[in-house]
Formats: sequence, C-alpha cells, structure tokens
Amino acid sequence: MDKTKATRVLAKELGDRLGRETVIEGAYKDRLVKDACAIYQIGDPMIVDFHNNKFHIKNIRKDSVSELMLAYDRSFAEANYFFRNDVSGNKSLRTANFIITPYALIGEKEKNAVKRLFYKNSKTDISNAVKSLGIESFIDLYEQYYNGSSPFDKMLKDIKFIKGFISDSKDLEIDEYGYLSKVGFSTWGGVDSINNKLKKMGLSSLLVKDYDDDVHEDVLQEVSDALSDLLKDIKNSYWDPLLKEFTDLVFFSLPYGDQNVESNKKFLKGCTDLGFVNDVLSKEYSQGKYFQEYFSVLKKESQKEFVNSLKSLPKNPAHDHFLWAEGFKDFSFDLRRIYKEDADYFIKYFKSQDLKGKKTLLKDIMDCEFTNEKVVKFLNKE
Repeated sequence: MDKTKATRVLAKELGDRLGRETVIEGAYKDRLVKDACAIYQIGDPMIVDFHNNKFHIKNIRKDSVSELMLAYDRSFAEANYFFRNDVSGNKSLRTANFIITPYALIGEKEKNAVKRLFYKNSKTDISNAVKSLGIESFIDLYEQYYNGSSPFDKMLKDIKFIKGFISDSKDLEIDEYGYLSKVGFSTWGGVDSINNKLKKMGLSSLLVKDYDDDVHEDVLQEVSDALSDLLKDIKNSYWDPLLKEFTDLVFFSLPYGDQNVESNKKFLKGCTDLGFVNDVLSKEYSQGKYFQEYFSVLKKESQKEFVNSLKSLPKNPAHDHFLWAEGFKDFSFDLRRIYKEDADYFIKYFKSQDLKGKKTLLKDIMDCEFTNEKVVKFLNKE
C-alpha cells in the first residue's frame, strides 16, 4: 500500500472512531503539520458560510464544520482534520465566511491512538496502512500474546538471567588481588556476551576487563547492584519501550474478552516488580474479574505484600473471604455479619463457590448464635 492511500485509510478510520477536528488557531495548525509523519490534502478547499449559529454550504446547514463537510461530499470522510481560515465576518450580525481545507493527517496523537485501537489484526487494510507508514503498533505483540506465545516470555527470560547472574556470580573464585578469572564467566558465554546483554538492557555498568582480561570484584559488585535495582522496577525500567506500553495495555485497558488469562498469570508469577503486581491485583480486587486466579499464582512474598496493602482499598467481601480461606487469618473478614445482615448477598456468594468453598462457608457459620431463616431455608433446599 502506498503512503498516500495508507494515510487516507488510517485517517478515515481514526476520524470515524475518534471524530474529526476543526483547527482554527494558526500556531496549532503549524505544529500539527510540522510533527506529522504523513499529511495529505483531501479535495479542494471549500468556502463555508456561518449564519444564525449554523454552518452553510449552498442549502446544507449543520451545527459543526465536520458534519457539514461530510454531508456535502462523502469523500471528505478521508479527512480527520479540517483547517479553517477566516475570510470575512461581522460579529454583530453573527455571520462569517471561512475557507475550510480537509486534510488526512497522522501525527503523534494519531500514532498513539493506533496502538490502542488497532492491536487486533482484524482489518487487513488497517494493518497494511500501519505498516506502510512505519507506525509502531501492538499488532504483532498482541497476536503472539493471544495465541499463547507470549511476548512476556522475553521479559521473564531476562528476569531469570538477571536473578541467576546475581546469585551465581557470588560463588566465582577471587584471587588474592580481588580479580575474577575470565574463565569463571564462561557459564554465561563469556564477559563480552554478558556485556552485550547488559547493553541491551540499557545498563551503563559493564564488566570492564583489566590486565589479563580479568574483572575486579568491585566491578562485578557494581554490575550486580545495577541489576538488582533493575529487578525492583522491571516493568517501568524495562529496555523495550513498546513491550512496556503493551504490558500496561494488557493489564489496565484491554477488554477481558481480548485477554489471554494464562499468559497474564504466567507473567505475574515471574514478575519481580511487586509495585506493578500490586497495582494489577488492586484493580482486579476492586472491579476486576480474575483477582483470585492471579493471587493464587503469586509467591507467598508477593501475596503478603498485597494483603498488607489492602487497608487502603474499599472492602470486597467475596475476595476477603477467599483470602481468609487461603490462610490469611489475621485478615479482616466478617462473614458472620454478612450472614446476619445480608441474606441475599450470602446466598449469592455461596452459589459462586466451589465445593471446597461451600464447605468452608458452612463451617464458618455452623456455631453462629444467630440464625438467618432465609439462609437456612435456602441451605435446606440445596
């Protein structure tokens, strides 16, 4: 697909989804044009009248410029911007004349929208247009992610390397002068191979060789410290910007129907950034669908970290009981109050549980002094 057609195709799709913008201010127009990766004029400029709070072309009257232009000529749908220049006007009579020039324009705003709107490769012409214009997109990443060949695997593999290097490098032999032999680094392919990995990760700390190509223990410690810092905030400091953006899209914006939950669980289990994991779990706890599935795959350290952070969130009784049943007995969950005060919610929650969960619920209320007749009637029937 040539660049002109690609720009028109993408501008129309973006205009249909996000609306078309009328630009009046000259400096803003100049900046849009300057920053655009592609811009083409769509048709000839049109003279538009404004009278009695309506825009006019011949006998067509509309409230906005974009509505008027599309009503006059449907080919203007390929424009996502209408640049407006004032020709003449009389404010007292509330009349004016403008020259409207339609443009298909792809700038920074449009490129960001492409990532969010067109991650699914459902329309071949859109996919081709994106590739023809050289715009970064999530199309390939999403295809891998949804089909189970997760792009997160690369991040998890890097995390595994970092953790292994930090741990195993502590056991390298050091001579009396504080140097480690280059042979000791052969497990990771040698010093040069390690440095190439470090560079790809964006680290400035490298294994600088000295004398007989050996590395001093102080240099190794500096690299290990830098890698440790990287691990603590791996999602935000990860060296692949596109994958960082895609990770945010998946966990905070992607509709559940478009998600691969197994890929999400695998990533959360291996992620070392507890801050990011907590953000994901907090969202799912408050308003999500997969809190219990995600929580269950976390290591105990991550689980405790999240439970300790729950004090600031509004309570979710269903999830609170799940946490209590998972062994967090100090966690505040008043099942008996729910049993006593909200029979409908208790019954609804009881129905949602598997056999193990139902047994736990029955055990919890068995010796309760209060009897909720509505719940008892339901349980007897069941």
